[in-house]
Amino acid sequence: MKKLTLKATFLSPFSTKRADGTTNTGFIYSLTGTPEALAAYRKMREDKGSQVREDDNGNPTWVTSFDKGDVATLHFKRDMTGVYVDNTQEQRMISTLNQYSSNALLADKLATLVAQELMAKHRPTPHHQVASVVQPVNQEQPEPNDETMGDL
Repeated sequence: MKKLTLKATFLSPFSTKRADGTTNTGFIYSLTGTPEALAAYRKMREDKGSQVREDDNGNPTWVTSFDKGDVATLHFKRDMTGVYVDNTQEQRMISTLNQYSSNALLADKLATLVAQELMAKHRPTPHHQVASVVQPVNQEQPEPNDETMGDL
């Protein structure tokens, strides 16, 4: 059987209040792919008894509690009962970092590079902005300077 994939493109964030008063933030993605992959996704959702929601263009949507960047690739589980994000690149970067963990200086530099690479796909864009769940602290914070910014 041919491996089916879907392209997930970020649409918008959402927030819901839980019964305990905490806020749950999620992310909505629009799905595109081959007619076969889109049909498989719709069937999977319907088999689970879940409504298939669509974006304004009629594409099915996927909701996750984790930000997967502006674009992600989704793969179907072997049994076709769910989808998962292809995070091969992230796994490879972390594996490389782990390989050199015994060399503190190299591990530190690699960790910085890995963090920069991982965060690059999560940089806020105008459509990515969400009301902050974290409330500002009423403390004066020192202005950043060369000494407090370190090697950033």
